[in-house]
Amino acid sequence: MTGGAAAITAGQDALDRGAFAEALAIFVNETRRAPNSVDAWFGCAAANYGIGDFHHALAAAERCVQLAPNDQRGFYVLAPPAFALNDAQGIDICRTFMGRLTPGAGESLARFWSERLSEKELFSAAADAFEIYAAYHPEDEKAAPELANLYINASEIDKAEAVIDRCEKRIGKHGAFQFIRARIAIMRGDIDAAKRSALHAIDNNDRPVPAYFILSDIAPELIDANKAARLEKILGDEGLHPDLKIGGLFALGRTHHSRDELDQAFNCFAAAKSLSKEFATAAGIIYDRQVAEASAQRIAARYPAASPTNLQDSGAPRKIFIIGMPRSGSTLVDQILSRHSLVASLGESTIMPTISNSIERRSRESGRPFRACTAEMREQFHAAYRQAAGSAPRIIDKNLFNFECCGLIADLDPNACFILTKREPADIALSIFKTKFLAAHPWSNELRDIAHKQASFEFLVSHWRKMLGERIHIVNHEELVANFEPGVRALLEFCGLDFEEQCLDFHKGDRQVFTTSAAQVRRPINADGVGRWKRYEKHLAPYFESLEEFRRRYALI
Repeated sequence: MTGGAAAITAGQDALDRGAFAEALAIFVNETRRAPNSVDAWFGCAAANYGIGDFHHALAAAERCVQLAPNDQRGFYVLAPPAFALNDAQGIDICRTFMGRLTPGAGESLARFWSERLSEKELFSAAADAFEIYAAYHPEDEKAAPELANLYINASEIDKAEAVIDRCEKRIGKHGAFQFIRARIAIMRGDIDAAKRSALHAIDNNDRPVPAYFILSDIAPELIDANKAARLEKILGDEGLHPDLKIGGLFALGRTHHSRDELDQAFNCFAAAKSLSKEFATAAGIIYDRQVAEASAQRIAARYPAASPTNLQDSGAPRKIFIIGMPRSGSTLVDQILSRHSLVASLGESTIMPTISNSIERRSRESGRPFRACTAEMREQFHAAYRQAAGSAPRIIDKNLFNFECCGLIADLDPNACFILTKREPADIALSIFKTKFLAAHPWSNELRDIAHKQASFEFLVSHWRKMLGERIHIVNHEELVANFEPGVRALLEFCGLDFEEQCLDFHKGDRQVFTTSAAQVRRPINADGVGRWKRYEKHLAPYFESLEEFRRRYALI
């Protein structure tokens, strides 16, 4: 390939396909050929951010801004890594630039920043990024709900409530704010207040799609025929933002589901997922099955056996990692353990992805094997969990995708243990297909890709079980629901904890819950979700066929 325009076009094409490593190689070569090429540095920043290398993304973006301080593209790629790394200088540069923009341009830029950060599940950073725009434009009534939603996604409920309180004092009660009130009520466990707020928002808003989404989750029976017809009319508006349309389709699907109108329900979920895929693809977020298989193979090959356990016990806190597929019952397990007096929970932490990315970078830069670089991150690993745990002798991290990091965790801490949540795969698949995730999970938008992700998960978990043995405790969701107290006792025993009665009353805790399971875990233990897939068996045919196909493929890896 020749350099110049041809290389830039090829690199951009790779970015659009989500092939970030391929794009990075192209753009790095172009920066060597033409060190002052803004296009090449812009591409390097975007590609590095795509693969999760925030340090190099920030350096490339800073070079972009240095070469062309008036080129807005530099600020598009500067803010996400700057906020991800909490880099004060980069954030100040972005804040200054925001002050030069018109409200419309500023809002567009801030939304881009927050979307890119949310895709990486950096919700707190996403809120901080959008807050720059909101601070410059307090008169923008749309900015307040957006900022409050971002704070809720970041588990910062008090900040979200403060934003709404300030706005209501300035402009009075507003229908859009009631949706935020509903979300806050759900997180705090007040489902009745959430219903009232959602209904108020529907009755007092022109496009109350988020309120429909909330209500369909906690009380779909309250969406009567008139309300459903109104939602359908709103969804027919071609000017409706795609994200709102996706949420509205999920809400309509849940409403049909509650009425046993299964064909209509599934069609709504499929339409929502199709639009989600279009939305993600436009942002370069694509699920590549071959890349996923290569990654799983590389991870398993990296850890043929556990490291010798000759490291000293790091002491408190003992780290407990809950791993599993989304919608497998992990939030229930987290809630049970979190009720114990000796346990603190981080929720879905980004500690391990950050450490893993740092080790990947060290390995790449030094030419040493990945595992050879692990020891250098051990103190950072322990310090992060000590700080999070406070005085608690047990700390839970329920980032489910730590299932890719079990070998790394075992190398870092010989005393860490794992709880594997399992559930009927078809129930998991259906639940995922009915769920709108906060972060971008491109594999969740097609039944075949969901099946592929499950096969990847099963492949790696099988490897870890052989490698780590009794350090992994399996919680089967159906068995836990059927025999709750014995299951809870076994769970506590595995974690080295005495039985405490309040662990059985997980739904009565005052701990805030921020996952898509927030409403469900406020109810006592129940079997409502067990075997639900059977009602959609004919719709799930592509999933069943694909799961067997991909399981066979992974068996050959």
